[in-house]
Order: sequence, then C-alpha cells, then structure tokens
Amino acid sequence: MALSKIQAESMNLADTYAFSGTVSGAGTNGRHNLLATTTVTSAVADVSFGSTYITSTYKSYFLEVFDSQPTNDHVQVYMSLTTNNFSTEYLDQINVGTRDIANSSATTSSTFASVLQNASEPIRLSAFGAYSTGQRNVSVKFQIWNPTDTSCLTYWDWRILMYNSSGYYGNETGAGMTQNNDNVNGIRFKYQSGNIAKGTFKLYGITT
Repeated sequence: MALSKIQAESMNLADTYAFSGTVSGAGTNGRHNLLATTTVTSAVADVSFGSTYITSTYKSYFLEVFDSQPTNDHVQVYMSLTTNNFSTEYLDQINVGTRDIANSSATTSSTFASVLQNASEPIRLSAFGAYSTGQRNVSVKFQIWNPTDTSCLTYWDWRILMYNSSGYYGNETGAGMTQNNDNVNGIRFKYQSGNIAKGTFKLYGITT
C-alpha cells in the first residue's frame, strides 16, 4: 500500500532506505542547469557560447568565470554579444558600472566610477586592468535575461573581482541592456588584447 503521508515517528533517519519512483511538487524555479564547461589551460583568443546553448529554452543564462588570467598585462575585460553566431559582434547596447578599489596594504582607496558605454565597444566588465602573472586571477559572474525573446529588450548584469598590476584589488559591478528587441544567440568572454591564458568557464540555464 502506498504511503500518502509520513508520520514523524514512522522513519528512522539514521537508517538507509531504497526509494523508487519520482518526487512531485518540488520547486524548480531558480535552478541552475549546467549546460557547458570550458577549461582553458593553453592560450585562446576567447571563450564563446553560441546558439547551441543560447536558445529559447531558458529565459535567463548565467556565466561563471573562475581563476582566469590574460596573456597581456593590464588589459580590460570584455563580454561581447552576437545575433549571428559571432559573424559580427552586437554593439547596439548601453551599460553602466561602478568600481570599488583598495590597495594591498589595506589602506582603502575607494573610487566610484559611473562608466556609461554605448555602441562603440563590447560590454566592458572592467576598466581596471587585469594582471597576467602570479595568483592574481579574474573571477566573473554574468547573467543575461531574455536573450532570444524579440518581444522585449535583453538585460544583463555582472560582478567582477580582480587584482591589477598597480597593486589594487577591484570589485566592479554593472548592468546593461540592448537598445532594440534583437535575438541575442551568443555570448563571448575575452580580454582587450592578447589571449586568455587560463580559466574555467561554466554556462548555466536558469529555470524560471
């Protein structure tokens, strides 16, 4: 006989049980579903996730970057979008960001910067040059909403943590949006110049 209700005294949680069937009614909203992982151990120009992954399946996608470094020192960090699988970069967007920094001796030197960008460049995650040696890596969290939905604008936000060649730690955040209802089908991480020397990149689709 199937149980419809488990009483508090009916199971010893120290015991081992074998279950079959499925559990219904469990919430799934906000769940991160891992779609792809790219690990860079030798230099590449960029890391891209195109229309194989960025589809109408999910309303939101999340990219996490672990322990990345550029091959060149003191370069800015970019995320670019595309509507045609990177035949060209999509630049019809606008972004704004803030920056807080402190030097390595813990003497705080906090700077607030409002960085307004337009269609002249990709999404500038950091205007704070990345360091190319040692253990001073770049970590990023980037989320995008409605990339393939042409009934509305596409929005994104990010946070980047890094250490630059001038000896400052940086925490930068920002957000942006497209200026038209376009079908964004790819995202790409890269540095201002040179290559990506290393890093792990994980793309998730977020269940809504």
